Amino acid sequence: MDQKPGIRDLLWRRHINPWNWWSQAFCLFLLVPGLWLRNKGLLGLALFGGAAAAFLDLKLPPMRRLGLGGPERLAARIIRLEHDWRARPWDRRKKLQAAMMAVAAPLLGLALWTQDLPALVVALGAGYLARVVLQNKRDGIDP
Repeated sequence: MDQKPGIRDLLWRRHINPWNWWSQAFCLFLLVPGLWLRNKGLLGLALFGGAAAAFLDLKLPPMRRLGLGGPERLAARIIRLEHDWRARPWDRRKKLQAAMMAVAAPLLGLALWTQDLPALVVALGAGYLARVVLQNKRDGIDP
């Protein structure tokens, strides 16, 4: 007996389409100026566009046929990273990463909404510092 896919499976299948992924990423990028400017139009467009990109099946031609191979490869690479992260068991590291994202996202949204530039600079600096520490660990440098 064939089962209909659940909503999570349906959303994931939509998400792995590069066109859907880029439209969701664009809507996420629209949230930044929408929150900073407290612009209801941009916020509404970002939320409506993100929801539409998540649920609609954008049956567009492959990106590489339109000369957009680079963005298609970037989307595929990020989707693969997401998939690998979701497939990993919930160990200590994954729990810490999830907790950090759960704390950082609302704080970043609050800093954008209150237009607190020093908080945004500190957040960007902390993100860059985390990237440098990870790169140093990969290169064998003990911090």
